[in-house]
Amino acid sequence: MDNLTIFFDASHFSFFNIYPPKTKKPYFFVIKKSLTFLKNQLNEYLYLKYEEPSIVSLTHLLNSEGKAEDYKLGLTLVNVEEERKLKSQSPYREGLDGKKYVANPDIKLNLFLLFTANHSNYEDGLEALSSVIQFFENNHVFTPEQYPSMEAPLERLILDLYTMSFEQQNNLWGSLSARYLPSVLYRMRLIAFNPESLEQEMPTTGQLNANLGGAS
Repeated sequence: MDNLTIFFDASHFSFFNIYPPKTKKPYFFVIKKSLTFLKNQLNEYLYLKYEEPSIVSLTHLLNSEGKAEDYKLGLTLVNVEEERKLKSQSPYREGLDGKKYVANPDIKLNLFLLFTANHSNYEDGLEALSSVIQFFENNHVFTPEQYPSMEAPLERLILDLYTMSFEQQNNLWGSLSARYLPSVLYRMRLIAFNPESLEQEMPTTGQLNANLGGAS
């Protein structure tokens, strides 16, 4: 994504269906799950530094009346795009029994996350924002193996600092109809897998030949 010029404030869209209607499991909301996980990880890290709970809030920049929300460090989803480069081409996945099954493809998205400092004290806001950058410099890949609190169906989260030009930054804040605040933008690659999407066992070569023979 070379020219990041169009944004939308999607922080209030708390769900994203990844399971087909036929599944017996309830829909998993992968966007909400991933952002809530990140918020909790950051709050745990910042608590160790400042001994203050819940510094990071998953929030709109503005409320319904167009006024700034009350938060110290805001996490806002500003754009979503499909990750096409990493899109799986194989329709099959190996189940726990070792057999191959027809499966829905993994969900692969790029989420653009805006971290905004809204401290009453400007210097404290900059310090908190710097702590966010430091955290992701040391922890930019998240997997369930490393973080047991990372719930299914999330498989991997990868965060990279996204640098905007002044023009892109101006477009961003203009589209959000908000006054500029010290902030940093990250692109998060999200990969999620639906273990309940294994629907039909992949036919063997013998089964395929038998079917073809019966058709003739």
